[in-house]
Amino acid sequence: MTHRVVFLQSAADDLFEIRRYVIKHFSPSTWLDAYVKIKKAVLNLERFPGAGHAPPELPATHFLEIIAAKNQVIYEVVGDVVYIHIICDCRQDFKTKLARRPLRALRP
Repeated sequence: MTHRVVFLQSAADDLFEIRRYVIKHFSPSTWLDAYVKIKKAVLNLERFPGAGHAPPELPATHFLEIIAAKNQVIYEVVGDVVYIHIICDCRQDFKTKLARRPLRALRP
């Protein structure tokens, strides 16, 4: 069964923020390499939504994470849809990001 992957606005905003940071501090080609790896990892969730594991910061939840190009991708599977909630660059403090923007489960 193929799942549909949906980026929530918060994750799209994260991706834009990471793009801006990587281009400014590294290079456009570094960003492109990272983006391709993130995109490939996220597209892999269409076929293998259970590929992730529980994030250490969210151990008692149903959220999962995958690591792609030094980024934590936090997602939730609801039925046949994979919702991408957060993308956090390893240079960011994930706990601070969670404190500023708590996750809200879409699962009923």
